[in-house]
Amino acid sequence: LAPVTPPLSPSHLLLAAALLPLSSSQVLEKKGSVVKPRPCVHWVVKDGVKWPAKDANTVQLLVSSLPAAVAIANGGERARLNVGLHLREVKEVWTTSLALACAVEGLSAADFSAAVGAVKELDLADCWRRPPLLSGSEVKAALGLGKGPEIGEWLGWVVRWELENRGGGAAECEAAMR
Repeated sequence: LAPVTPPLSPSHLLLAAALLPLSSSQVLEKKGSVVKPRPCVHWVVKDGVKWPAKDANTVQLLVSSLPAAVAIANGGERARLNVGLHLREVKEVWTTSLALACAVEGLSAADFSAAVGAVKELDLADCWRRPPLLSGSEVKAALGLGKGPEIGEWLGWVVRWELENRGGGAAECEAAMR
């Protein structure tokens, strides 16, 4: 296989694969007088293996986002919107996410390469780095909104519109928003 960009994270991949059976389990953790549930995978990585919280978050993310990665790796779900939303969730570890999905599904290296190629063909390999076409203040002005959670909801809509409409510009997005 040719090198993949971004590179795979073998340690995260192996730990996520090993902890998959715990993916739906939770640990009750007491902090002061409050007892809160915490994903078991995160707990094992952070408190058991003693990795930094960032790595525990990454492994938990790989495990929790596996269904979407499996759909992409199997070739069943390659719609630009769904692939883009998955990549915006897993960010830099998207290749590791696809590698985990291929391993779980028993897919070949060629299937992995095809999935990575599909992501690149859709021009989504770094989609999480791109800011939305419209800023919060632009959305606020275009829709005549005040401050509040509606702006965040509309920014989510802008991101989804951008993922669905490859090459669309800010003016087109604003027109579709109205």
